[in-house]
Amino acid sequence: MEGVIVGYEVGILLGQLVNPKHRDKGFHTTGTIGTFVAGVVASKLLNLDEDQILNALGLCGTQAAGLLESDHGGSMGKVLHVGKAAFNGILSAMLARNGFTGSGSIFEGDEGFLKAMVFDDRNQDDDFSLDDALKNMETVRVRDIYFKKYPFCRHLHSSIDTALKLKASIGDEYDHIQNVAVKTYSVAAQHNNFHPKNLEELKQSLPYAVAISLVVGEINVDVINQLINYGLLENYSTVDTVNSIKNLVNGMVILSDDKLDELYPAKRPSNVIIKLDDEFRNGIFQNITFIPKGDFENPLQLRELIDKFKSLNPNYNVKNLTVIDSLEDYSMKFVVRKLNGG
Repeated sequence: MEGVIVGYEVGILLGQLVNPKHRDKGFHTTGTIGTFVAGVVASKLLNLDEDQILNALGLCGTQAAGLLESDHGGSMGKVLHVGKAAFNGILSAMLARNGFTGSGSIFEGDEGFLKAMVFDDRNQDDDFSLDDALKNMETVRVRDIYFKKYPFCRHLHSSIDTALKLKASIGDEYDHIQNVAVKTYSVAAQHNNFHPKNLEELKQSLPYAVAISLVVGEINVDVINQLINYGLLENYSTVDTVNSIKNLVNGMVILSDDKLDELYPAKRPSNVIIKLDDEFRNGIFQNITFIPKGDFENPLQLRELIDKFKSLNPNYNVKNLTVIDSLEDYSMKFVVRKLNGG
């Protein structure tokens, strides 16, 4: 448990310390910061001493990798970032345990992580102070995380939430929507792929995320897979639902809104506006979401978390999860056995 909490704390601290500059330079934090996270968790589990942990982190830093081009280019590289971060973190801790050394200044050194992968030039930004950034280290941040409710890029979730609110108003009358406008912050607006060619590109497509929400009204892995089987990514489909989604996409515009952009990254706002035809209300409906569902400021309820777990693990007996309620009372060996149905 200590190892898990330390992993969250280090990951959140480093993420807050380097972003958005790190992300804006094209790095995928899951792969880069994730390597440090895996390294500290493994270090705690292996009971490494302070020098060994420092060596492990040095080795993590020189292996930290992950480029957003893999995510937005429609490849499977995004999931590779996750696996490699875990692999490299564990490898770093095991090497350090056996005397392998890593740089003790890998983060703040002249040719370290900050200078190479965060700042724009070789000189540290005048407005940045590592000491100031570490002043609030004692603040526990483990709850300051989000759970992804939908199988799309997190930057699309506010738009999905907003579209689902509008779906609740118009019901199944989506064929009466003439056009759709999505106003959001610039990072989200950049996910404007109107012609995704595969599942990886679909997960990054804001137009399709909104259109699916307005038509289907439910976003989960099974729904997405079914739509793909029905020809969602093909040029032609005989399924009306798929064609309705495509029609909405063809009549959609994605706009970066300066006022909404000012609220990011503290908030992730999205305003969705739909224009209905003369046959149905002949009006304009709009709604806005500032913080997507699943954020620590707009958390998922326990039932929602369990429902998502069940949807991803349909053959698992969720009653096994009750052992988590009293996790601190049992050995991890007992907990794992219970989770496995023993």
